[in-house]
Amino acid sequence: MSVNPYEPSRVAEPHGDIPVAQTGSPTEVEFDLTVEDFVAFNHDHMERLFAMRATRVVLALVVGLAVPVGVTRYLMSEDVAAEAAPFLILWAVIHFLAFVAIAIWWSRRSSSWGTGWIYRWLATRGDSSAIFGRYRFVISPQGILERSPKAEARYDISVVQKIIVTANHAFIYISPLQAFIIPRRAFFPTETFDAFVDTLGQFANRPVIRA
Repeated sequence: MSVNPYEPSRVAEPHGDIPVAQTGSPTEVEFDLTVEDFVAFNHDHMERLFAMRATRVVLALVVGLAVPVGVTRYLMSEDVAAEAAPFLILWAVIHFLAFVAIAIWWSRRSSSWGTGWIYRWLATRGDSSAIFGRYRFVISPQGILERSPKAEARYDISVVQKIIVTANHAFIYISPLQAFIIPRRAFFPTETFDAFVDTLGQFANRPVIRA
């Protein structure tokens, strides 16, 4: 599904018949997709962007250097007592290290909260029944069958670009911005989840990246 909650469901061109697997096998899954699953995908996607991580670190470093730079200029321009200089230098170093660590942590937490709030709010702004609800996926060496609440699509197996596995989901990317969201809770026993993503990785000849 798309990261854009207002993009209508797409029906891909068929690529031949995809056999239906036996229920409970590692090639078929059915579940209810929720807003929380959607939030988890978007948060994970943003956290993996190099630009996002680099911006967070650069901003923390720039702001964190303000006190050390100020202390350095003060020590160079004022008649500071000799016994005060070590204290000021130590304070500047501790401030820099603590601020950078806290700023990076807070940025990650606020990003998670912000992403969750935005998508939960968007989900209430219109009819999202075409996105959230019952999904069924069947995988085979030929392709992927996706049955969503209001559409059905078949994809050639070559559409799979990468497979990301987190603690609670598998994100099967079919473009740089789009992925099928597969929750771990849909499988019982839970070992079937790993069998499903490993089987898909073999079918698509793509590595399974576990976070």
